[in-house]
This record gives sequence, C-alpha cells and structure tokens, in this order.
Amino acid sequence: RSENAEYHTRISLLEDRVRELTQQRELGAKELKPDGQLLQASASDGFVIINIGQRQNLRKGMRFTVFNRRAGKVVIKGIVEVSRIEERIATARVLKENDPNDPLLVNDYIMNPIYNPEKVVGFAVRGDFMHYSKDELKRFILENGGRYDEELSVNTDYLVAGERCNAALEEALRIGISILSEEQLIESQ
Repeated sequence: RSENAEYHTRISLLEDRVRELTQQRELGAKELKPDGQLLQASASDGFVIINIGQRQNLRKGMRFTVFNRRAGKVVIKGIVEVSRIEERIATARVLKENDPNDPLLVNDYIMNPIYNPEKVVGFAVRGDFMHYSKDELKRFILENGGRYDEELSVNTDYLVAGERCNAALEEALRIGISILSEEQLIESQ
C-alpha cells in the first residue's frame, strides 16, 4: 500500500509537471516578445545596427533571432551576433539569413530567450540531454548574457531540465523556479 501511495504521489507530480510544461510551451508559442529592432540593415555588408546598447546590459557576442510578423504569423528571418556596442546602439554581424528574397530590413524585431535588459537571468542545468552536453548549454547561456548557477537557489530564474533530474525538479517546484526543456532554451537560435 505504501508503494502504491508513493506511485500515485509521483504520478500526480509528473502530471502537474506535464501540465506546467505544456502551458509554458503554449505561452511561448503565442507570445514572442521583441528585445529590440533593426535601425539599419545592409545585406551586402553583412552587418546591422540594433537599437539596444550598453545601457540595456548588452554584451559582445550575444546572438539574436531576427523576426517579423506578417498576417498574424511570426516569420523568422535570420540570426545576428553583436560585434560592437555603444551606449544606446550596437552593431551586429549577420550570421544567417534564412531567405535571400526576404532580407533583414529596418524595423525587423530581434529577440533572445535569455537576454533581459533589466537584469542578468540565472540558469541551472540538470539531467541528461539528447542534443547538447551540459557544457554546451552552459556556454550557450553565458554567450547570450545569462548567468550560470551551479546550485539551485531562490536567485535562480530557470532550471533547464533533462532526463533523470527528479530531485532538481522537485527542488525547483518547491522554491518556485520556472522549468525549461533543452529545446525551449535553444529553439530560437
């Protein structure tokens, strides 16, 4: 009986986790919040000017997905990487342009799931992952302006959860840390 009770408790926790992850994914799909816009774009030169800079905690090497909205749909246009930062603007080189017939243009939006101009967002990584190693995820977080937390704490904003991290999941749920999958962390890049 005690084993059955433990199983039912575990099933209930896992069902709650599935509900939470589904809700996060639905919110993520509906809401793509821009971090800035392109002020100038030159496809032939391979560089763009963006409207955020040092004042918004921007770091050299950060990558942003460039997108626009058409007919109610989000169109991903490419990826840029910050190469030079000034006080209120920055220069970024174009790493990828998805369609040469749909170039990066002035007023296109940029976003990065980790970047937050108000503060540095903290991430902890636990479990086993299918596509990337923990070191690669750590490097991705740091290169995009996030903070890597070795330990889970109330200062950690997100737990990137892989397989076999039940203790970390329970701890994150207990102290109110949002949970992301590997795909949710990487999907915009």
